[in-house]
Amino acid sequence: MPPSALRRPQLVDAASAAWATDVSVCIPVGPGEGAWRALLDDLGPFGNAGGKAILCGPGDSPSGLAEWAEWIPADRPNRASQMNAVARTADGAMLWFLHADSRLDAGAIRSAVERGQRLGRAVGYLKLDFAADGPPLTRLNGWAANLRSRMLGMPFGDQGFFLSRELWEELGGFDEAAPYGEGHLFAWKARRAGAFLIELPATVTTSARKYQRRGWIRTTATHVWLTARQAAPQWWAWMRGR
Repeated sequence: MPPSALRRPQLVDAASAAWATDVSVCIPVGPGEGAWRALLDDLGPFGNAGGKAILCGPGDSPSGLAEWAEWIPADRPNRASQMNAVARTADGAMLWFLHADSRLDAGAIRSAVERGQRLGRAVGYLKLDFAADGPPLTRLNGWAANLRSRMLGMPFGDQGFFLSRELWEELGGFDEAAPYGEGHLFAWKARRAGAFLIELPATVTTSARKYQRRGWIRTTATHVWLTARQAAPQWWAWMRGR
């Protein structure tokens, strides 16, 4: 018998067991998207620790939802409007926005939640990695995204924004008129309001299918161009307001 088997089990107090209480995970779901089921499986420890997940997608509530999860119908297929709708419905003091195709391990979830609840007036985000369902070069995209976030203060929505409800309301939520990059624009809102952008001690893995489907070079070049096009006026407005 290994020595570890002879150790007395540690007692977990109520506060430690309820580490996710007062945190609401907000998940927008697109038409025909089913990856959210795997995400809810990942979030099982979060739900068992008092957290709640709210999903917003087309149609009525699907079968098989965990008892700590709720589904609200989407009035519009726009992801920004879905995230805003979920945030308005959620009752947690802290909001955590995750894309439906995000994947997390149990350790990452707890680390992010416990650190996120101590953020103060800041927006937390996770380190980004890509799943193995796309070209191997997407690892370079993940590295570049993390460097961009740390050096330029430009995390994107697929990095799992974590912030207080109070700050979300102050910033006016996500821009529902944005044709793309609603998370990118939200980060700029936070910067203009003087809120910090802080990397949380956890990694979120997202699907790389679009790089496989559209091609790595074409998809990467398109993202770089759209990001630069969207960031230029935001940077100028931020500099003028300093």
